[in-house]
Amino acid sequence: MAASDEEIECALAFELSRNHAWAQAVDVDDLVGDSNVLDEQRGRDVARDALPEREFIGYHPGKDQLWLKIPPADALAQFLRDNCGYGELQIEATLDSHFDGF
Repeated sequence: MAASDEEIECALAFELSRNHAWAQAVDVDDLVGDSNVLDEQRGRDVARDALPEREFIGYHPGKDQLWLKIPPADALAQFLRDNCGYGELQIEATLDSHFDGF
């Protein structure tokens, strides 16, 4: 069964947090490839259309790059927990010093 757009969005957002994309922007193609999204075209579409709607993600269409905005790491952590089903310990370990915890 194919992943839903929400599942793809979750995978992409979590991969951004794993890449510590606060320090630099990540190319959409690289992000999709690194997040193991099987349908890469849908992954690129979600990355370009859905992710920039989130308050914690920035997007530069001319460069086709995404990054995590600082702050709010809290919004990212809550999204990963509440919408994506990641555990609090996994989120805290991944966000490291950018998040004070739940």
